[in-house]
Formats: sequence, structure tokens, C-alpha cells
Amino acid sequence: MKKIIYKLFIFSGLFFISCMDLDIPPRNILTNEIVFTTKSGVDAYIAKLYRDLPIEDFLCSTGKGWNNTDGNSGFGTWAGLTGEAIGHSVRSMTHLDWWTEGYKMLRDINIFLETLPQYSSNFSVPEVNQWIGEVYFMRAFAYYTMAIRYGGVIIVNESLKYPNETGDISEYMLSRSSEEDTWDQILSDYNEAIKLLDENKVTGRVNKYVAAAYKARAMLFAASIANFNTTSHFDTENQIRLCGIPKARAVDYYREAYEASKMCEGQYSLYKGDWIKSDPSAVYTNYLNILQFPNNNESILIREFKYPTYVHSFDCINSPFQYRVSSVVSTTCPTAEYVALFDGLDLDANGDLNFLDENGNYIMYDNLFDPYKNIEPRGRATIIFPGDIFWGEPLEIWRGIYTGPTEGGISKFFPKTSLSKYNTVKNVTSAANQTGIKSYTLETGEVTTTSGRSGSFNSEGYGSKTGFQLRKNMNSNLVKNMNVAGMSEQDWVDMRYAEVMLIRAEAAFELVELGNSNSEYLNDSYLMINEIRERAGATLMASMNELTRDVIRKERKKELGFENKAYWDLIRWRTYDIEQSSNRRYSSVFPFRISKNGKWIFDLKNTENTGYNFTFKPVWYYMSIPNSEISKNNNLLQNPI
Repeated sequence: MKKIIYKLFIFSGLFFISCMDLDIPPRNILTNEIVFTTKSGVDAYIAKLYRDLPIEDFLCSTGKGWNNTDGNSGFGTWAGLTGEAIGHSVRSMTHLDWWTEGYKMLRDINIFLETLPQYSSNFSVPEVNQWIGEVYFMRAFAYYTMAIRYGGVIIVNESLKYPNETGDISEYMLSRSSEEDTWDQILSDYNEAIKLLDENKVTGRVNKYVAAAYKARAMLFAASIANFNTTSHFDTENQIRLCGIPKARAVDYYREAYEASKMCEGQYSLYKGDWIKSDPSAVYTNYLNILQFPNNNESILIREFKYPTYVHSFDCINSPFQYRVSSVVSTTCPTAEYVALFDGLDLDANGDLNFLDENGNYIMYDNLFDPYKNIEPRGRATIIFPGDIFWGEPLEIWRGIYTGPTEGGISKFFPKTSLSKYNTVKNVTSAANQTGIKSYTLETGEVTTTSGRSGSFNSEGYGSKTGFQLRKNMNSNLVKNMNVAGMSEQDWVDMRYAEVMLIRAEAAFELVELGNSNSEYLNDSYLMINEIRERAGATLMASMNELTRDVIRKERKKELGFENKAYWDLIRWRTYDIEQSSNRRYSSVFPFRISKNGKWIFDLKNTENTGYNFTFKPVWYYMSIPNSEISKNNNLLQNPI
């Protein structure tokens, strides 16, 4: 497990600001002798690079970009774009450009790689190799962040001279390389990092196995583009394919991903410290603790947060409404479609959650949590269900009271695709908003309320939009009333061994699909998926015959849900435009209390509120380069818009 720890070494002249193309720096204010002749100076430089790594963590929002104090707020949750959840304020990817920022970081990286060897006599060979290996890792990380957005980018592996030294800026008007060459550059940098880095697991440092894990992630992305992409964009003047990779390269990249993932075997493992086979409660607790206590052998790279110096607001903005101490809560509400991925739930013939009997009437449940009580423990550790315990009390989510007859069954209120609101249903009493919850006495004599304290309501409000709340990454042990902005300090786990296993399984399976009939690949993929399923408390595959591409992808969606991975998975699989083909709407499940007998019914239908139609166009698989950069460089070609 590696932690990114921010050491506040401040060298005011070390970090430059420039409006020049590719952000070319002015002359150093601090001399190289000051920075590169002492271990503290080199460590400070590298600490700055660690801080600048574009990790999509708690402070990264699709609505406000990196390092914002709102984090994954209603101003753009990743999950709010992918169908994992509905957020209170859905945004596009307009704030996640990383072109200008990328070249700023590449500048600092290249200066380091050019300068440190000149002062290497001040340090031991292992120290120099470790530092250079770390920075090669960071360069690969930077190029990767750009490649997944733009395809082919400008490859700059040396620092450019300050323009005043030559008086000629034409050498800075560089062209983009092909997407294939860009991914090969990423591969080369990760290979160099792996070669130079040591094997020591030292807190705060990347080692060769961390680099191998990230190499596997990158190569799986490249392989997927080669395998599934159908988009091409050419620099016709230079005969360069800026977007797209020849399909023939897919095997190369999948094999690189597979071998890199295998390097991590024996170095990391799935966390099972609290796991007891056939004990759902223990399996649930174990899965919850993977991220609650990330100082375990599953975590490969984490970004550390610590109150009060480096914090986020994840608990505040994702609190269920009944625990609110802020006006912005309940911003990530898992969809019914995401919930239906998990084993142990009743599904209909279409794979949707089922709450109806054979006659099409609502099933009546004794308790609020009953429909979900058999879900695989991983699902319960990911999502808070109505009636389940969170922060010491049951989650109160219900939409209203059904006051009509029950004889002969209760017919479904609306078709699943209806956008009608529940306050139009005869015999349903509900709350207009969060301040309109009223006491209600059931015919059984029990006193309850017209809606749960966490929603949902007739108006949008800040109650649950889907009937579910997010549990994953929330601090389960938070002290009451401490879920306020700027108080959360749980770490962000950016890479864990479960992802490496999923990379290995996917790469192995796709190699077989592409004609590599090595029986080891298929068996290995099967074993990886079953091992993850066993830890999760899910149903195991009985044989390799059950293994399919959809099975692997579904497992990835469940295991890595709400870890900011799904967006890029939909991009690299080229399935986003299928998932969200035309005004796609996701579904909610709201409980209703029956006045006559005190039982519960659950209604599945499209979300009520407007503004949650999703359409993804194929042209969006590549982001546009900022126009401010295009205007500076006549040789820089824009992606199709």
C-alpha cells in the first residue's frame, strides 16, 4: 500500500507560470544547486509532482474540475453521468480538460529528468534510480490522463528553451502524435519506471509493483480502443491518425496489461481480514472495511487526507437528508438499474427489480428492508437501503401512505416508463417537500409520517431521488453532527488489487476472443472473477462456460462502483452511446406504507423530476482540445466536435 503524502516544502521559485504555448517556463529563480544537491530539495520537487497527479478523487468533480472544495458534490458527480446514480445537479464533463495542466506538469517532469543526472554524484545509485523511476511513472500517468481524453497528443519529452534565448517561437508550434504513438509512449515510460523502481514498500513512495498496476490499467484502455473503437480522425497533411488505433495492436496491448497485472500477484491480495465464509454479516463488514481502513494489503496507491490540513466534504454532501447539517445533502442516489446488478434480488424477465406478484399486483412486505435482505453483502456495503442501519439508526425513505383498499391486491400505480408524479395518484398521501412531512395515523393505530425523513417528496428538495443512498466511501464511524463541509478525512484509494485482478481477467478473456487459444488465459480469467465474487458474497460461476464479456464487465461495475471508474470504462468499451442512446432515463424504487395493514409496497418507475434525460453522442468519445490552445498553435488540430 502506498500513500501520497503532501509534504509542504515550499520553493517559491520552483513552480513557474507562463502563458506561452505548452507553458514554457522562465529562467529558474532558485538555482539547480539549491534544489538538486540535497535530498530534501529533491524530495520537495517530487512531493509537488505527487500533489499535481491528476487523481480523480474526492476533490475531483465533473462540474468543477480537480482540487475543488465541493468534491463529488451535486455540482457534478461522476456516478451522476454513468447511470450508477442520480445527482441533484447533473453536469457534463466541461470542467475536466487536462491539456494545459498536462503540459505544465510535463514541463516540471522533463526538467527533473534532465537535471537530476547532472547532480547524481551527490546521491547513491539506488536513490537516483528510485527518484527517476518515480518521475517516469508520473510522466506516464500524465500522458495517460491526456490520452484517455484526447487520443493522440503532443509528445514533449524534453524541456523547451525559453523563447527569448532564440527569438524564434516556431519550434514550439508542435503537432500531435498519433494515438498509437501516444499509448506507446505511455508504455515506454511505465516500463522505464518498472525497471528503475525498487521493490520496497515505503510509505509515500511508488515502487515497481505500483507502476505495474498502473501500466496494466493504461494498457487495458489502449487495448480496448484498438479493439472496439470505430472512430478515426486524421492529420491528413502529416498522414497521422490522431484518434483511433489499428485493431491489430489490440493483442499487443492486452498482453501487456495481462503480464503487468500478473506482476502484482503475491505483492498484494484481496482484503479478507474480517471475512468469514457463509457469514453474510462478516462478509458485509469485511467489504465495508476495505475502504474504511485502507491501510491493508489490497490498497496499492492511496491519496491521504487528514483533518485539518487536507480534507474533503464527501460525508456532508452525501449524507441522507435525515442526518443533514448542511443545505446540500443526498447528492449521490444509486439508481434501480445499478442496484439490480447485485445477486440475491428478485428480478423480472427484463432484469429489472421486481416488486409485483404473478397477477401484476404489488407484493406486500412486512418490513422496509425486506426486499433487499438477501442481496449479496457487497451490495449492502455499497448502498444504503431503506430500513437498513446507517450512523446508528434506520434509513427512513418512503414516498407516501397508501390509503386505499387492499382486497384483491393493489394494482401498480403507473407503468415503469411513466414520468407522472405520485401526488397525482388516488389514495396516496405524501409530503410536498422536506418541511411538509406530517404525522399520520394508520388504520392499524400506528402513528407514522407521510414521508420518510430522508424523502422522497413531491418537490425535488434534497431527499433521495431514487429510494437509495450511497454507503461506499462514507465514514461509517462518523460522530453525529460531524458530517459538515470540510471535515471528512477518509483516504481515497485510487488503485487496489481487486482492480488489478479485474484487469487481468478482462485482458485474458479478450486475448482468447481475439484468437489466442491459450487455455491458461480463460482459466485465469475464470479464477480471478470467482475469487472476487467469493470475497463479495456473490454467487460463484459453476464452470468456465458461464464466463462471458458481459459477466466480466458486470463484475467490474459492481466491484468498482462509485470509485470513479465507470465513466472511463464506458468510454473505452465504446458502449456509452448504447447505454445512453436517446434521452435515457434511469429508475427509482419508492416504498409506500399501507394504511390498512401497516405493510409496505415498492414501486419501480422512471425518476419523477425533470432534467435527468441522458444522451451520449459517439463524437464525445474524444474530448475537444481547449480552443485557447488551438488559437496559439497553427499546427495543433482540433478533435471533431
